[in-house]
Amino acid sequence: MCSFFKNSKTFLLLGGMLIALYSCKKNDNNQPATVPQHGTVHDKGAPVGEAVHAQIGPAGGTLTTTDGRMKLDVPAGAVTKETDFTIQPVTNTLPGSPGNAYRLLPEGQTFTKPVTLSFHYNDNDLEGTAAQVLFLAFQSNDGIWRCIPQTALDETARTLTVNTTHFSDWAPFAEFWLNVEHHELKPKGSTTVDISSPFLLAPLGKDDPLEIADTHAEDNPKNIKNWQIFQDGKLTVESSNKRALYTAPDQIPGHNPVQVSVEIYNFIPAGYVRPGATGKAVLLSNIYIVDETYFTAEIDGIPYTLNSIFYMMEDGKFIINGNLSATTSIMLVTNGANSGFYPFAVEESAGTGIAVYNGGPGNGYVHNYTPCMSDPIASPGGIAITKTEKSGDVEYLEGSFSATVYKEEGLCPNLVVRHKNMKGRFRVIRKM
Repeated sequence: MCSFFKNSKTFLLLGGMLIALYSCKKNDNNQPATVPQHGTVHDKGAPVGEAVHAQIGPAGGTLTTTDGRMKLDVPAGAVTKETDFTIQPVTNTLPGSPGNAYRLLPEGQTFTKPVTLSFHYNDNDLEGTAAQVLFLAFQSNDGIWRCIPQTALDETARTLTVNTTHFSDWAPFAEFWLNVEHHELKPKGSTTVDISSPFLLAPLGKDDPLEIADTHAEDNPKNIKNWQIFQDGKLTVESSNKRALYTAPDQIPGHNPVQVSVEIYNFIPAGYVRPGATGKAVLLSNIYIVDETYFTAEIDGIPYTLNSIFYMMEDGKFIINGNLSATTSIMLVTNGANSGFYPFAVEESAGTGIAVYNGGPGNGYVHNYTPCMSDPIASPGGIAITKTEKSGDVEYLEGSFSATVYKEEGLCPNLVVRHKNMKGRFRVIRKM
């Protein structure tokens, strides 16, 4: 935790009545960085996807989001009357936070007994970071996000769990992550890799949440150890141990992507107890060595480089395709032909996206499904088209995607829904 390294300095910020414990931060001129007096104010997220509702009374009950990521457990006696509980996915305004945030309603509701929130993370959430430095955070009415250092971690169940007595917007929060300048490199190309982390500010009250402030490059070398690369290329670590430079090999390697990792220590502050903490986090990020065009993907945490990639335009849509093998492919479709974000939805309409994983006959997965006795559910995430570029008689299309795709097996009431988590990047080409 950037604010709580063992060799940190302690000082009182009188204006905000906050205690900030921080390592000796330096800016580009080797001068101490300015530590903010308060957490950073962010906008509230906008609703995305389907909200879920449940009437829960004095006997208690549970409520889980349609994507299965956030679960609310209300114990008996937490409320005195029947209450309409709601979880609404919203856009996430917290830096260092993967995926959506979740608005728990009624907002401002308080409880006579703490309720339990559990967030289920997946492989997509761990790109560039590690479960050991994932926590839950909430956004207060002042717009400041606050981290819960006591977030319980279960790496077997892949859950983050807290107890709370109030409702607001909640999201997972990565305390550290690898900042890779370029995730795709041509042979002989290079990229810097450093470690990003926010200032965390602690109120005077013991065990209180930590205000999340501006993000900066982590620069305490005593807590950074063991930079490594796996597969080909060269990793040059600066003498300060705070940053590394990765240089790609002369040719595209047989093992792709290359992985860069580094170990982080001393991130649990003194006086805080975190169930499941080991005191060591291994941050890991992928770097792909690519041609002029590429389509890279991770499926359930396993990286792939797709081949036979192309895209086309049809009826005002981008259609992007790449093969994982002779019988397996990924297809992405945007209902629109402009740069921008195309979220997945239950109903296909302008501005939405489509994701398909084709694993061969009878093994197709799509971005939505219909549970028994319930409304259809769409994947979180979407397709981001970041750049279109014309060169002569060809056009390039760049972007990324993140999706959960589903396959229904059998019929209700014995329906089984299988899923795959996918994410990736692409730069594809078509003839004009």
